[in-house]
Amino acid sequence: MCKVIIIPDASKIEKFNEFTMVMADALSSMPDGYGYAAAGDQGVFGVRTLNPKAYVKGVKAPKFCYQDLEGFGKVSKVIGPAMFHGRMSTNVKSLTNTHPISRDGWHLIHNGVVTDHGPKYAMTTSNDSEHVLYRLINGGIESVAANLTGYYACGAIDDDGLLHVFRDKTAPLYCAYSNVIESMIFATTEGLVHAVGAYIKEELVPFEMKEETYLVFSGGDVVLEETFKSRGWDDFARSHAQRSLGWENDFYEEAQLWPVLDSRELSEYDLLDESYTYTLMSKALTYEEFVGLPFDNQLDCMITKDDRLVDIRSEFELNESKGA
Repeated sequence: MCKVIIIPDASKIEKFNEFTMVMADALSSMPDGYGYAAAGDQGVFGVRTLNPKAYVKGVKAPKFCYQDLEGFGKVSKVIGPAMFHGRMSTNVKSLTNTHPISRDGWHLIHNGVVTDHGPKYAMTTSNDSEHVLYRLINGGIESVAANLTGYYACGAIDDDGLLHVFRDKTAPLYCAYSNVIESMIFATTEGLVHAVGAYIKEELVPFEMKEETYLVFSGGDVVLEETFKSRGWDDFARSHAQRSLGWENDFYEEAQLWPVLDSRELSEYDLLDESYTYTLMSKALTYEEFVGLPFDNQLDCMITKDDRLVDIRSEFELNESKGA
């Protein structure tokens, strides 16, 4: 899944440039890109890169290589919100599609996958996250909820410097209040909240944000709080659930999607072997440990190969088509 860190008021974070690298390192398990945006006293500025590890180490691509980093805006003293994004791509991997997605003076980061059902518009990217931003700009959270299916947890800095934070009923978002920087801190996981706490030398206590909640911040203060009703899932979002969320959201339990696979272990189909990497609840497993798991726990595993998440359903269908 993509991962996000959102801070309504980052003005009290010391050594902000160093902090952006620490956040890149914390999000570097997402291999397809890293980016951040922050509100400075001379406007919003930030970075997008396809190579988070190089950004952390301060290594630039040679001139004869494809460039994998770009900055935007004018770097200046941070006076407002900041947000950070680690990307696991479900579409084209490119700087244009790397978050934050920007248009019309707004900047957005998004964890999730969506389909837009509203009137067509001229896109500036090929990233479905732009649909969230466009609908938010043109109609607010009501337009997002009415026009999008799929799932989303987002942060957006608008053209007035206000921060918008919202999640539907699926994409997770946790938050904690920091006395050190006098601001809330939002993140995809509790671990990422603690990563921020480690930098500012404060033990933070995270809570899960309520589903279908929309907040607007001015500085560290909530100036608007609303609830909304999201449209829910569609086939496109379901097909990308494992890659984007890291779990299946009952995806594998639907009989129409798994007409043959029932209660038997995945290992019985000879789909997987020692060449894959297996992770369950952030714990690395050997292949033997994976095989020894109950079926439901096997489905909960994040399975990767060559640093890419594996779509097990596609592997299964390919295996079946070959008559395995």
